[in-house]
Amino acid sequence: MLFAPLLALMLGLPMLQAAPAPPNTERTSPRQALPSPALVTVRDPSPTSPPRAFPNLEGRYAQKVVTTTRARVMGIGRVDTLTTGYLLADITQDGPRLELESTVCHAELSGSNVVRTLIPRAFINSLPTRTRQGSLSPLDQGWQLHVERDWDIRGVRLRDPANEALPDDPDDPRIVDQDGDGHPGLTVRVEGLVDGEVRVIQRGWDAYTFVVEDPAHLRGQVDWNSEQNVIDATSRLLRGGPESRPLRGKDHNRVELKRVAPSTTCATLRANPGAIFGD
Repeated sequence: MLFAPLLALMLGLPMLQAAPAPPNTERTSPRQALPSPALVTVRDPSPTSPPRAFPNLEGRYAQKVVTTTRARVMGIGRVDTLTTGYLLADITQDGPRLELESTVCHAELSGSNVVRTLIPRAFINSLPTRTRQGSLSPLDQGWQLHVERDWDIRGVRLRDPANEALPDDPDDPRIVDQDGDGHPGLTVRVEGLVDGEVRVIQRGWDAYTFVVEDPAHLRGQVDWNSEQNVIDATSRLLRGGPESRPLRGKDHNRVELKRVAPSTTCATLRANPGAIFGD
């Protein structure tokens, strides 16, 4: 999830909320999960241990990703900001190998009350479905699921996502109008001390590690990093801000996967995420 850098756009870290959905703009949900395959067994390293079946993780899951950033803001001091992203993920499985197709549905940020950052629905809807690879490995008790590091590039085309510098010129041909609003990059609205719009491009990665205890409800931790350039803004006061960095630790960066009905959509998840995750 790359929403965290948006918090450092001004004097303090703003709060983010999704703008109301316009009529008939519901985003297409990920594809339906395939029927569950037969269980495949794996033998523990000990020759006396009986073979164990891989946990069956096929199906549709609601996904909750929580990350935390820290910044030092002039006149305020240290500010920690929590970003909570909600996604739908369809998992297919072939023995120990898994594929996850995930779609961003909603995001919420909590931090300073001085400024709010509103992410238009066009921003969310422009984010493509990501296909990710995962693998199961046995532990002494249970299983570990590792979802590999995956890059997420927004508002710009990079040949080398890991090493190519993000452009800062709005006329750079690598920058694209991803949300289709007629401006380069992705547009974010800001309200508070200064009202206006900001055009951003972003680059980041994340990876997940779960200990699988209940295949219907997985809890794990997130390793991540992100970078953002503000390439244009309606006010010069919105062009810069304090730098933020990830606040490390499993308590600050965590992820959940909760199995849901195949008919669950982004609209369902946005309407009441607490009903699914018990918040």
